[in-house]
Amino acid sequence: MQVVPKNDATPPAIDETASKTSAETPERAKRPDLLDAIVARSDMKRSDVKLVMDLVLAEMGTLLDAHDELAVSPLGKLMVKKRVEKPGGALLTVKLKRTGPQPGPSAATEAPGEADPGADEKD
Repeated sequence: MQVVPKNDATPPAIDETASKTSAETPERAKRPDLLDAIVARSDMKRSDVKLVMDLVLAEMGTLLDAHDELAVSPLGKLMVKKRVEKPGGALLTVKLKRTGPQPGPSAATEAPGEADPGADEKD
């Protein structure tokens, strides 16, 4: 606890960067992170993965422009909730509904037969 004399009207300086927690400033995954993850899980060259990823993302954008829903397994179902036309392009508010259990980072690399046998049991 810091003691401030009564005759000093200026409050002590607050370090705003130290007060932010990780919950307030979540880490954001970016395009290179996705590209690196795909390259690590496949035997494809980075340039080939980049080309396919560009095509998939461009097609998803085109489909979302034309339709209100896009079902992409295993990602889930994308639903356009709001569209606002802006001078730089359309602004879409999209809801993503994930279905089924979501594997963690280590479970995503397991083969289907290697899952925990007791995981499906009810308590």
